[in-house]
Amino acid sequence: MKWLNESDFHVTMHGPCAGACVLIVCVCVCTDEQRGVTTVELIKKEGTSLGLTISGGCDKDGKPRVSNLRPGGLAIRSDQLNVGDYIKSVNGINLSKLRHDEIISMLKNIGERVVLEVEYELPPFGTDTKTFTFTPVSC
Repeated sequence: MKWLNESDFHVTMHGPCAGACVLIVCVCVCTDEQRGVTTVELIKKEGTSLGLTISGGCDKDGKPRVSNLRPGGLAIRSDQLNVGDYIKSVNGINLSKLRHDEIISMLKNIGERVVLEVEYELPPFGTDTKTFTFTPVSC
């Protein structure tokens, strides 16, 4: 939960006594990071790649995540993966304790059926800038 200050929104007041009236605005904004998890199944032809680049690993800068999707590649054509998605597991194998090179080797040598457990960021809620216009009827 984040407490908002005057600088977080803009209020415009009109009317003869706009400066003498009190305006109380209550806004609830959820700022906690929210994530979802889904399963993505890709079927690739032998000798082809998934068309994605992975960064991270237990020896790198964090959880394995999609850092690039090759245009025209299988991953982008699936329309189920996005840059920034975290790959939690591949064919049921948890990636959290694997090094980057182990993850890459696994993906390069995987069979035709690839099942990815993917963690993704949900669209933000309540992050739009709001402008309130208030015209007092009487003071």
